[in-house]
Amino acid sequence: MADSNLQDPSLSDSDSDAPPDTPAARRDAKAAAREAVDAGENKLRTKESHYSTEEAREAALRKELESVRNVNRVIEGVVESLEKAKNNMDVCGPLC
Repeated sequence: MADSNLQDPSLSDSDSDAPPDTPAARRDAKAAAREAVDAGENKLRTKESHYSTEEAREAALRKELESVRNVNRVIEGVVESLEKAKNNMDVCGPLC
């Protein structure tokens, strides 16, 4: 049986007791730097995601507004056409 005073060997590639200018120490430094970059990117992605969501919402609202404006132009054209028809009927009057 295993002695209870023995610690389990670490299977990690990191070596925190390594001297500062060894491959193990450089590997640990690179891993720490990657983790910091990943954490920063996650925060940036969250901000970008929020910004992208807001930007997409604004674009959808602009598209909807343009659609409503186009419908208004069509309605104004129909109203103008009806007014012209009404005026033409008044001009012709009982002579037609």
